[in-house]
Amino acid sequence: LITRYPLFGVGFAGSPDLDLYLGVAMVYLTIGQQMGLLGLAAFTAVIGTVLGYAFINRHIFKNDERLDPVWLGLHAAIISGLVAGIFDHYLFNLEFLHAVTAFWMLLGLATAATRLGVANATLTDTV
Repeated sequence: LITRYPLFGVGFAGSPDLDLYLGVAMVYLTIGQQMGLLGLAAFTAVIGTVLGYAFINRHIFKNDERLDPVWLGLHAAIISGLVAGIFDHYLFNLEFLHAVTAFWMLLGLATAATRLGVANATLTDTV
C-alpha cells in the first residue's frame, strides 16, 4: 500500500483498492499507509523536536527536585509509547481514540514540563 501511494498515503477513510489493504500492527507502518511518507516524516519531526528539546535541557531538571520526577515520568511514558508502537498500532488507530488522545496529551504535558523547567531556571538565574 505504501509503495502504491508513497507520498500522501490513502487517508483515514480507508484504502481505495480493496485488494491492497492489509492491516498492520505497527504504528509507523500505519502512519505510512494512511498519511504516506510525508506524514511519517512530519510525525518523526514532531517527536524528534519534543525529545530533542527535552534532551538539550535535561541538565536543568537534575537540580529541581519537584519537577524532575514529573519531567522524567512524562518523557519515559512517551519513549515507552514509541517503543510499544513497534509492536502495536493503537496509539495511531482512530478506532481507539482514547489511546491516541492520551499519547498526544502526554506529548503536550512533556513539552509543558520542559518549558516550565526552562522558565524556572531562567527566573532563578536572573534573581
